[in-house]
Amino acid sequence: MRGVYAKESVAKGSSIHRKQVYFAMPYQKDKGQMSSGEFIDGIQAQRNYNTDMPICEQRMVTDINVTRSIIHDMKGLIYEAGIALGSEYEIELSHHYGMRNFRQTGAAIINVINREYCKKLIVVLPGQNHPKHFHKEKEESFQVLYGDLECEIDGNIRQMEAGDIVTVQRGKVHSFTSRDGAVFEEISTTHKKEDSFYMDETIAKRDIMERKTIMKEW
Repeated sequence: MRGVYAKESVAKGSSIHRKQVYFAMPYQKDKGQMSSGEFIDGIQAQRNYNTDMPICEQRMVTDINVTRSIIHDMKGLIYEAGIALGSEYEIELSHHYGMRNFRQTGAAIINVINREYCKKLIVVLPGQNHPKHFHKEKEESFQVLYGDLECEIDGNIRQMEAGDIVTVQRGKVHSFTSRDGAVFEEISTTHKKEDSFYMDETIAKRDIMERKTIMKEW
């Protein structure tokens, strides 16, 4: 993570534009500094800043800037993993309890191929949990490409790291989480939209449009 620093002096009450700042380490979160993913061009300065001072501003939280921050961190994990995505894919943000709670519960699903066979890349943020569910028609195998993954299948927990593979058979209740963040590949039979059944009734009762955000570009 990089913090936002003043490239030049900025007066209280003025707008802070991208050309007036730079992103660098360390990111001083404990001092209220903005991270590079939180910065919005034109945010108003609530204090005076001298050159090289950390920018410590709070921006209005909306679903849009929450999503942008999430995407920023997801891209960071993919970059660290050294994965080239190409251009033929669709991004699905799965937010079971809403976008504001995505960092606690959810995952980013990058849909690459969906034919008689299916390939996805799943990105899990640090501390994020994907809740218990099962598939009636789909069988899937996970291979960790980067980071750490804890996968639970029918109550059996497996700690996984890069290179490890696990298969989830049809009807098996499973969930996963990561301590420091992970990217893993899912190879499966054909994915069908209505073939995910969640154990939490709160999730099960929600319309799929309430818990999914689809993007063609990010």
